[in-house]
Amino acid sequence: FFILQIEQIIHKLHIQVDNLCQFLPQEQVQNFSRMKDKQLLIGTMKAVGKPELEEQFEEVNSFC
Repeated sequence: FFILQIEQIIHKLHIQVDNLCQFLPQEQVQNFSRMKDKQLLIGTMKAVGKPELEEQFEEVNSFC
C-alpha cells in the first residue's frame, strides 16, 4: 500500500527517476556527461513536464 502511494505521488508530481535531466544519482553522472545535445534537449523538455514539447520538437525536426 505504501509503495502505491509513493508511485501516485511520483506520477502526480511528474517525477521522472529515469530522466537524467531531472534526477541524477551519483552513479549516473558519467552517463549524463556523455549525453548528446539532442538527448539533453529531449530530457530537459520531458523534465519540464510538458509531453507535447517533445512531440512538437520531433515534428519540427522531421522537416530538417
